[in-house]
Amino acid sequence: MLEVNLQKRLTQFQLDIAFTTGQELTALFGPSGSGKSLTLRAIAGTVQPDQGRILLHGTVLYDSTRAQNLTPQQRGIGYVPQHYALFPHLTAAANIGF
Repeated sequence: MLEVNLQKRLTQFQLDIAFTTGQELTALFGPSGSGKSLTLRAIAGTVQPDQGRILLHGTVLYDSTRAQNLTPQQRGIGYVPQHYALFPHLTAAANIGF
């Protein structure tokens, strides 16, 4: 089970999202700029929310009230961005392999 309740403020955007999902396939969808990628990055641990809580299978990944924030390596979650972000000279497969 994944439980997400987080807030993140950027210069011109405020993300405020809460959802719980079980074992089923879950999709985030919405218009460009609505916070889908920001939400996934927060779950993966590559961006820190301003406040909130993220639990995965009972493990606290992030909790602002307890000052708990597991590193991306400790979370064991894969995240592949929709555009290349590591090495533009490598193919998508080579970036994933890296």
